[in-house]
Amino acid sequence: MAFAVLITMLVGIGQSGLRRMKVIDESLTDITGRRSGKLQLAREALALSNRNSRITLDIFLVQDKAQISMLLATKAENTENISVLMAEIASRCESEKEKQRLSAVVRARKPYVDKLATCELYICLSMNGNTMQRQRSWPMKHFRRCSNIMQLGTSSWAFRKTN
Repeated sequence: MAFAVLITMLVGIGQSGLRRMKVIDESLTDITGRRSGKLQLAREALALSNRNSRITLDIFLVQDKAQISMLLATKAENTENISVLMAEIASRCESEKEKQRLSAVVRARKPYVDKLATCELYICLSMNGNTMQRQRSWPMKHFRRCSNIMQLGTSSWAFRKTN
């Protein structure tokens, strides 16, 4: 009799454990499913950002105006797609901590995008022969940075080790 009670208790505890494991598995699947979607969006945004970095380098290495225009258009499209992906990630943020971290990324990205846009405008002006023309809305420090880059030309790239 005692043996039957022991077996019954073991079966009951085992079944209770299996039910609990099923609940844990379902919640883990739900959590990883939601997070993997955000992770996929973040990876896509990162891939587009990496492509934009390569395109930026290509813009300075290529001398064909038609190809530069095509690269600028591709880069603008990628930048727009990154913004769309970031908005989608923001809509999927669940916790306040996630929202704060994404907000920090958005704040850090804005000056980068603005400076690149300024350089691209300068490239467009240079392509049209208006190298000395600039709009008053451009900050002078960005204009200097862009003009210094443009003065390097394609044949005098210098790579220095920075500490």
